Amino acid sequence: MRRNHFCAGKKKGNEYVCDGEVNNSGMVDNAVDLLAGAIKRMQRWRVWEAWWVVEVMDEWLMARDRLEVQLRGRYSEEVVNDLLGLIDKFVSYNEKLWNYWHSVGDEVKKLIEELMGGRVEVIIRPSGVSVHSEHVTLEVNRTNTSMPVQLVLKGLESMTIKVSNVFRKTMSREEYEKFVKKMLKALRGGFEETDGTIDKGYAAMSTSQPWQAITWTMLYPGEVRMYISAVNVNEGDVTITWYLRSSHKPLKGKILNDANKLSEEGLLALMFTAILGDGSARIMNNSNGKAIIKITMSSEEFDAWKFIFERLQNKFRWHKYPKTNDADDIVFYSGYAIDLARAMINVLPPILRDVLDALGFEKWERIKRIAEMEVKFRRGEVQVIVAGYKFTVDIQRGTVVLVHPVRTEDEAKNVIETLKTVYGDEFHT
Repeated sequence: MRRNHFCAGKKKGNEYVCDGEVNNSGMVDNAVDLLAGAIKRMQRWRVWEAWWVVEVMDEWLMARDRLEVQLRGRYSEEVVNDLLGLIDKFVSYNEKLWNYWHSVGDEVKKLIEELMGGRVEVIIRPSGVSVHSEHVTLEVNRTNTSMPVQLVLKGLESMTIKVSNVFRKTMSREEYEKFVKKMLKALRGGFEETDGTIDKGYAAMSTSQPWQAITWTMLYPGEVRMYISAVNVNEGDVTITWYLRSSHKPLKGKILNDANKLSEEGLLALMFTAILGDGSARIMNNSNGKAIIKITMSSEEFDAWKFIFERLQNKFRWHKYPKTNDADDIVFYSGYAIDLARAMINVLPPILRDVLDALGFEKWERIKRIAEMEVKFRRGEVQVIVAGYKFTVDIQRGTVVLVHPVRTEDEAKNVIETLKTVYGDEFHT
């Protein structure tokens, strides 16, 4: 593999091109390591064959069947057919990919053979390597925790679809006006701030999740341009990345600046789609079964979201923990996680809840399970009396902490001395 031509990458438009040979042995070693891992993964999945395209189509068809079962009889035929028709458009485009891959798959197989034979140009980028072919570009990146492998597609034409406004069709005029005023922008905003981009002045996003493609598209009725931008060759499966561009002006970078204008319902709606985008929900596997809802963001993003979290703190207490040098976890625990899950679900319009139920993806199911839990304990709401002083019970990083507020240093010393008198000199605070 070292016989390939390794060159430094220079950004030109949306891709990197060769800009001079690389003679640094360390950089070449790293590139060879990435390529070896990518080739091993592509060979294991036999990605040049079309079996995985069929599996992707089957996933969409199963989603269609579940939606029909969930919605038929509960909503008008027009609404049900609109949503099933939406999925049919995604399936139709998947069929387009199937035909495309029958001609491009052999090109991918040949690319692997030429890489192994040392006959291609490898472009070294800051985060990984790129190898261009006629219809695909192999991109391999290295992150702190993973090695994403993508086959970026060229020549697969996009499709523009018309998306019906099912919210308007399932609500009264008064309900719809309230939904638009208090909820719609917030639901869009959570997705846009976590997973969204801006393309030619319009809100857009990329996703490999069918549930997210369906949910996002529902929130942007009108014309939506879509195409499959890449094939993701993962450790555990092969997926595709959908690129969706709406005909609506973006909220990214704006909605957080107007956070003080959000209603309480809007605040919860914004958090809901943000958690669907960049968050997680789980119930600990231990005797306590503690509920946890978490969202991860960079320090810069947290500064932008700070006012949102401050507003939430009044009802839903959270803690911020550093995850990496430039990222933090914002975590809701136990009773506060339960309350947040319930509140977020309760503000969603019925049609959206029913669609999410039908799609049944893991994160939604976990949020629902948390919402159904019994509140046994909320941090900061339980107090105990120790040596005559009232202490509030808190938990920090798995450690029980007793907190007693004091106004002066002398008062703090008096409390400590009293505790030492009762519990001995080994008492530590």
